[in-house]
Amino acid sequence: MRASFTYGGEGRATGYLYGDVEWPEPLREEGPSVLAEIASLTDTNWSTVLFQAYADGNATTDRHSETMPQAILSLGATRTLSTDDGDVELAHGDVIVLDANVAHAVPPYPTDDERISLVFR
Repeated sequence: MRASFTYGGEGRATGYLYGDVEWPEPLREEGPSVLAEIASLTDTNWSTVLFQAYADGNATTDRHSETMPQAILSLGATRTLSTDDGDVELAHGDVIVLDANVAHAVPPYPTDDERISLVFR
């Protein structure tokens, strides 16, 4: 999947993986099964998958909220997700579901490793 995007100046990349577009080549075979597994785990039929990629612990996301619920699958380095309910450390393979309008952010974190979040909406 890493070959599907390039990082911007702030060490972050974002985009759609599924929904308005077809799965990119690295996920064409596994993407549908990941989507089905997250749907089963969360008891929700998600229709769109986005990604947020962080080159290292210096790459962040400002506090914001979405108007719809979302599930986040964390891949790679452990990072903190700061939410209205407190901070949660997400390790590789962890999944968290956020209700609509829950403010959240990804603050700086002491790591040189890459993290990618798959965001299901």
